[in-house]
Amino acid sequence: MKKLKRWFRDRIEPEGMRPPSNPPLDQGGFAVVSYYVNEYEKEFVRIRNVSKVSVSRKITLIATLNAGIAILGVASAAWKYPWFGLGSTLLAGIVGVLAARNNLFRDQELWQLRSEILSKIQQIKRDMQYRVASGEDGHTIAPDILRKLDDLLERDLAGWSGVANSSPGLLEASASSQNPTT
Repeated sequence: MKKLKRWFRDRIEPEGMRPPSNPPLDQGGFAVVSYYVNEYEKEFVRIRNVSKVSVSRKITLIATLNAGIAILGVASAAWKYPWFGLGSTLLAGIVGVLAARNNLFRDQELWQLRSEILSKIQQIKRDMQYRVASGEDGHTIAPDILRKLDDLLERDLAGWSGVANSSPGLLEASASSQNPTT
């Protein structure tokens, strides 16, 4: 039953990023930063999986439709049924629309961007945990970790905005702007 609820929820809820709920403000700055790091990690896991499934489904659908085009084309030529040719043309139109949509939103690039951002959030989380375990005070760590998280979220927004605006090569430009030594 849980799987059915999750399947239904994933089809109804938007694919976009959900903002985290309010953090525990009464527990101090470090607790707030820890909360945000954990919540954004969970959210990026979710939206990365949504992007991955979306890419996988689109690739499979386009390949299946292309196979249908080939079969209808052969059937049209072999049996001289013009309706098969029209069906093949219809499928080609659908493939064209899917390919144009994929080119516009660049789902695969979004998946890669979200995977990269998730990896960086996990790196921030490890750094935060190591610094606390090493004896650093949480109040001194919190501003640095929050700044890193904010920079990463800004990078994600810039990457998503660029992909949505159909700017080719944005991921490379975003990466080089974050690391000017390369």
